[in-house]
Amino acid sequence: MRSNRFTALGLLAGLAVFFLLPRYAHPQGYGFADPGFTRASVRTSYNAPNEGTATNPLTITGCLWNASQSITQCPTGPAVYSQSNWWRQNWDNLCGAYYPCSWWQLLMNNEPAFDSCNPGPPDASLPRAEPGSGIMGFTAITGSLVGESFYRAHMVLNLYHPNPCQSKAPIPFLSIAANRDRGNLGKTPGVLNRLSKTDPSKVRFTARLWDLVLPTCYPGQCGTPQTTKGGVDFGLWAVAEWGGVPRMLFVDLLHPNREYPSGIAGFAEWNWPIAEDFLAPGADLAFFEAEDTAALCGYSVPAMSGAIGQEITYTINLQKLFECASNLGLFRNPMPNTPNIPITTVGWKNEGYGHDGAIWTSVHGMEMIP
Repeated sequence: MRSNRFTALGLLAGLAVFFLLPRYAHPQGYGFADPGFTRASVRTSYNAPNEGTATNPLTITGCLWNASQSITQCPTGPAVYSQSNWWRQNWDNLCGAYYPCSWWQLLMNNEPAFDSCNPGPPDASLPRAEPGSGIMGFTAITGSLVGESFYRAHMVLNLYHPNPCQSKAPIPFLSIAANRDRGNLGKTPGVLNRLSKTDPSKVRFTARLWDLVLPTCYPGQCGTPQTTKGGVDFGLWAVAEWGGVPRMLFVDLLHPNREYPSGIAGFAEWNWPIAEDFLAPGADLAFFEAEDTAALCGYSVPAMSGAIGQEITYTINLQKLFECASNLGLFRNPMPNTPNIPITTVGWKNEGYGHDGAIWTSVHGMEMIP
């Protein structure tokens, strides 16, 4: 009887944990599962810790675009890499049993991603490193500046470290993102063509530049002598979906030494045939530089100057930018008038090409707002 009593008390305690922690309850409506980046739980992309290794090969699927449409041929492999590079931080070990787990995605892609020069699979090509100690430096910490108690997500793309694909002019990409179907508890971050004024179509966040050194191009990477400087950039990206196709929009907020011709935006089609990756099967791509949004879209997005220590709190209207990209013909299919088109992913990224350079940015306070 005594043992039964304590078993019952244990069950009640477990139920109390479940019901008394509303921040972990399955959220309703739209937005980020962790608005404000207050818990700052971060995990690499794949669900399985051994994904992409010999014990759990990738599933390579058909491509979204044919070769004449895509910026690349349809990748075919490899499906097995030497390590998974799976990693997580600020993880609540009780989640799953008592309440759902939520996390921000960490992507560490090194082009050419479908190549055995990388130790890990696409989107986990290289291992996460402590900032400064490897190419893909990332951490989510409090106390970045004296007196701060909130988390910042620090992305430190360090190109001084040798790249295993250096003979192939690599382009590393480091990003943190929220995705509806993985880590965001099935919660759609936002919508386009919203029906209700309370539904979010804007993203708010604070970005800071901590350090920046322009890299030097690998031989042949820039089409000019090796002494030519390469480029690095920091930007926002988002994915909306209509017509059964993901539409991915990039807005470069800082891009020294890497520019489109003035006043011209870019577009492309992209294949990503990995069943286990949340970005499968690829997307219809559009690109903006912040400086050009006023002239192209009649809507101004502030650009970062490149000054070390610059910090900007952004509120970016994704509705206006997706509409603009559609009106400019940057998407293969224009955005329809369908209400509440889902914004499935919102992310921030550092990207670069060349060696002996670096970019260190941070974001915090990320939230979706009406």
